[in-house]
Amino acid sequence: MGARFIFSGALAARALGLPGMSPDTVRGFRDKELMKERVRAAGLRVPRSRRVRTEREVREAAEAIGLPLILKPIAGAGSADTYAVRTPAELNAALQATRGVPGASCEEYVERAGSGDASEGSLRSASSPR
Repeated sequence: MGARFIFSGALAARALGLPGMSPDTVRGFRDKELMKERVRAAGLRVPRSRRVRTEREVREAAEAIGLPLILKPIAGAGSADTYAVRTPAELNAALQATRGVPGASCEEYVERAGSGDASEGSLRSASSPR
């Protein structure tokens, strides 16, 4: 089932009394900013980010977050319309390329993301005991 049909499937399952993810759970997986809010609320670190809808909001978020950053659709899949922005010129190009995207996440670029914890200057695997 394509990602765009998952929410409809959750609504149908709820209406028919079938097991499956709730529409709210699906929304949390599809909406990148909502997902980050939920992860942050659970006490985990996530990149600084802002939900943006207009060029002005993107520019304000870029100013607040700083470069480099990532600009990506709120409900995108497979990295479509996702841009790494390192310079003002790349920001302008990304804005031009995402004109048709209704909502986006402007987020801090994390140089070395992975499954470990880089706190206290050393990398520990997420599965390693402390």
